[in-house]
Amino acid sequence: GGGGSYCRRLCSWGYVVLGYNKRDGVGVAGGNALDDVVSAQMVDDLIGWARTDVLLAPLVRDGGAMDTADDADDDIVTAPAKGGVYLLGHSRGGKISVLQACGDERVRAACLLDPVDNTVYAPLGEGFPSAVAKMRNTKDGGPPLLVVGGKYGGDCAPKGSNYLSFLEQSNPKSWGVEVRAGHFQFLDSATLVQRAVCEENPGVADAQVREVSQALMVAHAETVFRGVPREAALRRTMKTLEQSWGDGAFDRVNAQVAPGQKSPELPWVLLRDGISSA
Repeated sequence: GGGGSYCRRLCSWGYVVLGYNKRDGVGVAGGNALDDVVSAQMVDDLIGWARTDVLLAPLVRDGGAMDTADDADDDIVTAPAKGGVYLLGHSRGGKISVLQACGDERVRAACLLDPVDNTVYAPLGEGFPSAVAKMRNTKDGGPPLLVVGGKYGGDCAPKGSNYLSFLEQSNPKSWGVEVRAGHFQFLDSATLVQRAVCEENPGVADAQVREVSQALMVAHAETVFRGVPREAALRRTMKTLEQSWGDGAFDRVNAQVAPGQKSPELPWVLLRDGISSA
């Protein structure tokens, strides 16, 4: 599928990944064959199956809260590693992840890549509930999220249904980052139809979008499952990304700008750090 590199990145950090592909969506033959309720039930069934597997069961069952030192200045782990489920989804997959995560104690956290709620392509109705509304009606908005949104989502991720809506209703400990990218630039590969239908930003490479998203994903998972302090993890990750993938934009924007000149547009912007809003 289009998210194989995300799975491999998590595996490289020692996480066990269970992936699936329904083979539906924009530009895929057959269209959206399964509604959102059935799709979320599929995720529920996969988690249930993992709980019956001899090797996976201990990882899934050992959930629960973990306390970390948010104000720590280093990467000292303040609690032993714990298990549980971390959901990852792009676009409608992000919505389905939220539908499952809200109310499922097995899910410790989730990473949403340019998530999309109900739109004209999947309007509110039977089988297509609003994930944002479910967050609003769930204690604390559900588990902590990492929300990475594309600034140029266009009609594929319209305002009112895009990452900003998810972030607004999310758990106070969630992270939110806006990337200067189009909706399908998060994927390893997009179809010609997907690229034709959804807006892109030719000024940013797809590889940069993926690297930023994956680095944040790993950092977020480390805080949830291995007790790495959230503030330290986010600060270190953002600094490393600025140095490796920022193309000098962060140095230029911090420099003095001549009168009448605009500051350069940053390749990504931190919208929420999950600490000051907690």
